[in-house]
Amino acid sequence: MKCPHCQFDNPEKMNFCGKCASPLTVACPACGHQNLETAKFCTQCKGKIAHTDVVPAYANRSELEYTPRFLLERAFKYKSTMIGERKLVSVLFADVAAFTTIAEKLDPEDVHEIMDGCFGILGQEIHQAGGTINQYTGDGVMALFGAPIAYDDHIRPACHAALKVQKRMKEFHRKILKRYGVTFKLRIGIHTGPVVVGAIGDNLRLDYTAVGDTTNLSARLESMAEPGTILVSERVFQNAKDHFLFDNGGQRNVKGKKEPVQVFLLVRERAVRHVERNNVKAGVFFVNREKEIALLKKAFEKSIEHGPIITAITGEAGIGKTSLFKHFHQFLIKEKAILLEGRCRPYAQLTALFPLKQMFRSYFNLHGQNSVDQVQSKIRSMLKETEKLAFLDHFFDLFSGVEKKLEDFHLAIEWKKNALFRAIRDLLVSISKNKPVIMVINDMQWADASTREYLTFLTQSPEKIPVLIICMGRSEPGLWFPDLSMEPLRLNPLSEKQATDLFTSILKTKDFDPDICKKIVSKAGGNPLFLVEMGEALKRQGLMVSEESECTLKVPVHNIETPESIQGILAARLDALHPDLKHLIQLAAVIGQELSYDLLEPLIEPPGTLSNLLEEIVKEGIFEQNISDNRQQYQFRNR
Repeated sequence: MKCPHCQFDNPEKMNFCGKCASPLTVACPACGHQNLETAKFCTQCKGKIAHTDVVPAYANRSELEYTPRFLLERAFKYKSTMIGERKLVSVLFADVAAFTTIAEKLDPEDVHEIMDGCFGILGQEIHQAGGTINQYTGDGVMALFGAPIAYDDHIRPACHAALKVQKRMKEFHRKILKRYGVTFKLRIGIHTGPVVVGAIGDNLRLDYTAVGDTTNLSARLESMAEPGTILVSERVFQNAKDHFLFDNGGQRNVKGKKEPVQVFLLVRERAVRHVERNNVKAGVFFVNREKEIALLKKAFEKSIEHGPIITAITGEAGIGKTSLFKHFHQFLIKEKAILLEGRCRPYAQLTALFPLKQMFRSYFNLHGQNSVDQVQSKIRSMLKETEKLAFLDHFFDLFSGVEKKLEDFHLAIEWKKNALFRAIRDLLVSISKNKPVIMVINDMQWADASTREYLTFLTQSPEKIPVLIICMGRSEPGLWFPDLSMEPLRLNPLSEKQATDLFTSILKTKDFDPDICKKIVSKAGGNPLFLVEMGEALKRQGLMVSEESECTLKVPVHNIETPESIQGILAARLDALHPDLKHLIQLAAVIGQELSYDLLEPLIEPPGTLSNLLEEIVKEGIFEQNISDNRQQYQFRNR
């Protein structure tokens, strides 16, 4: 019997949940028959059942405590298009270890106060990472990442949020232990998988139907975790191991599973430099981008005399922006340039100067556990010019305690914001005295307003600084920097030959069936990431088989499941479209590979809007138009 509040599977005939103590049955007021807690009418006498709230008062949270602000407007506007959608999400369960013991020892008002503080921390960090809280229970929460709005990577934000929560819980525990004399620690479990979004309430709390064991395994992982730790599934580990450090948790027996489940302990986030260095797969064929690399070299040489100079690399997700820069970086090593790397995140759009703080933390080797004094000491010792660097006091504001919210940053006194901008510029002047500096910021489509404002400020600075700023992203630079004029490097899809060479280099064989290879290359649409992930998936799943002089597949191409990384990118792209465009694409997907205007017209409301919608979808590169026999025919582009 599944608890409707925490999703825990209880044995049959239980009246209360063995995990969160919520009632599993409710008595009919007319005949007294015990019904399932979710029943609206009595199964004995058909009488109506009036429900009362069974969760503690402190678990009744306000509307904004379910969904972060940056998702509210979009989700409210588009929620009708999300109902019934299948989403690939990460599910995070967190609860208080030994909560029953704590509740028995303390006064209910003290428990209320403690849990209110705990929920505050959970809500802040989950929302900051772009998650939504689906449920508050008496002693924990269930959160989703990747719903109601999809983004291409929901696993990393879930891991990031879990680490931030546990970090803040250490100080919270010390306060609780000192004041109340009880141990207060959280257990967290994370698993990723599909769910189907049901209904979205006025507070954006999601009703959903779990597919497979997505939520159940996450809840089981949380219950198996030691207090103060984070336990994740192998699926999470495989997708996040390049970005986070894990310990092997071994094989665990899990209720409802025939075989033991491999689990991992999430330890900490890896440094940006480590992540970027390990993102380029060894031995993978690199597509010839000599023209683009030559332009980057030219911009670098110009920046030495006339910097700061800003340039942009644009293209769709997976097109090879990061790979291009990594090969350009080989040139920079010879030039002994200083590399500062930062990355914007969809969950960090409300955090001021997020990528800048990230890049300087990496440069100065700062860690999350460093105190304010340790941060300042490390920075001063690396610069070794303390007496001359008057700007440092303002620069330290970048690392002052909790990350600044964007709205607070804009409300700050103007002179203080300008002082921080000048301090960051002066720091760049200091560290570029002997070596040129390259600032690389990836995923600029998610840059917060303050980061865009600062980069504009730096580029327009009258002082000459040997700094080249390389911004990479999917949208056009005009959206990032309306006040700056630049000609971006646009990366185009690979040619058929380039795509084939890349795919066969991943498979490490030139004997792959050419017909099958052509089908997969066609599906990729010239996207390198798609080809790399598909090739790795074929090898990982053991789908390749050698037959005399040829290598083929065990299953037809259309039966190969698209890798999760590609599914995430596609889902995020669809959710970024206007709901009318998204709805039309979903209808077309049901119809098939090819479709006609006449077939679609009766399905679209209001009448007369289909032409404009199709035109927009063609511009997005999702449909291709073919005109034959005076009929408008469309097909999915390399579907």
